[in-house]
Amino acid sequence: MDTRMSQITRQEVLAKKWARYARAGTAHKSKIIDELIELFGYHRKAAAESSGLLRARPAQGI
Repeated sequence: MDTRMSQITRQEVLAKKWARYARAGTAHKSKIIDELIELFGYHRKAAAESSGLLRARPAQGI
């Protein structure tokens, strides 16, 4: 499989995956992360960060 992908295509795929992730239940969210790992060759945390799945949380108690 050819793993090269244009930046625009990558952004489009990430946007669609993020939309699916936002609607998904807990079990399916893990599958979406697995798909990103397979598509882009990312590590698990990098896949989540690149697609906006991990968001910075505001500091507590400040």
